[in-house]
Amino acid sequence: MIKKTMVEQQSALDEVDEFIEQYVGDPLLLSAALIVAAKKIYQDNLGVKETKTMLELFANDAEVSYARVTVH
Repeated sequence: MIKKTMVEQQSALDEVDEFIEQYVGDPLLLSAALIVAAKKIYQDNLGVKETKTMLELFANDAEVSYARVTVH
């Protein structure tokens, strides 16, 4: 994964803030967009199977703890 600079991180956060402001009157659309973004992040970092499990657990209101394992 490529590390982002502070400027790049702030720029991304600014874009998210702008998006939120555009759709503040439509919380369901805003929530759906955030879920799609989270799903992509999980898939890119954890894989499809683990993402499916996590989203099912969230949907079923289960508490989740996840330890990332690094293979050396």
